[in-house]
Amino acid sequence: MNKFISLVILSIMTSNCSQVTNKSNLELINYIDSIKKEKIIYEFQVDSLERIIDTLSIEKNKVDKNNKIVFKETKTLKSNGYLKSINYYRGNNNLFYSKLEDSNFGILSTSEFWENDDRIIKGLYLEYRDDKVKDTIDIHYEYFCNNKGLKNKTIISSKYKQAIGNTTELFYNDLEQPTDEIFIQYNDTLRVTKYIYSNDSLRKKIIKDYENSKFISFIYDKNENILTMEIFKEKDSLKKISKTDYKTDNNGDIIKSIKTKFPSNFKKYIVYVTEGKWHDGEDIP
Repeated sequence: MNKFISLVILSIMTSNCSQVTNKSNLELINYIDSIKKEKIIYEFQVDSLERIIDTLSIEKNKVDKNNKIVFKETKTLKSNGYLKSINYYRGNNNLFYSKLEDSNFGILSTSEFWENDDRIIKGLYLEYRDDKVKDTIDIHYEYFCNNKGLKNKTIISSKYKQAIGNTTELFYNDLEQPTDEIFIQYNDTLRVTKYIYSNDSLRKKIIKDYENSKFISFIYDKNENILTMEIFKEKDSLKKISKTDYKTDNNGDIIKSIKTKFPSNFKKYIVYVTEGKWHDGEDIP
């Protein structure tokens, strides 16, 4: 459930308090499915000489005319099958439908979100077992805007069997960029995230994960492309347990990463190979 809420949070960070015309989710899914051209990204584990050791995942993307992703399918390969996530986005980057399935167990979960005035107002998360719905979770959103109509706070709450489970509070600056995020579960604060900007660009993100006693730091370049991720484990003091360095292309897509584990200094090399180029895109009606 925590991973699901995190995905929902990412999907609403770019929404605002403006007016747009909405199409039904089914109409959008059918239209996005009709887009033929796509970009496929292969994730390979390689050795230090970049010789392929294993294929880790295959990702398929589709974009609209503004190069905003409207469809993403990620198949993560396992020794006994695969795990596949399918996500549909509106042209404003809002996630509106998602499905997770396993090659051995079938559908694991689905989630769907509905909008009004370019903002997600409610969501429904269904958990499956043996391809049948096992649990239902309702997601509710509450937005706050300042006297200029700019979003300055969002509260996301999940309700399971009429009881509030998880709550996330998001705070924004005058540019409607997220600055602080607090994740609460059953009255316990499990995670706090801080977003730090320079010249209106995200340059650093810090996550304090109290549930797992971890401190995670992300560093970005001036174009908001990720440079590094460092993970620290907190016991008596903070100890760095890993660092991942990323290399991106001119479009900001990750093309290579090197993860170093401490104190062993073991390195894991990953490369991303793209098949197909972005086309002119399709407009979302």
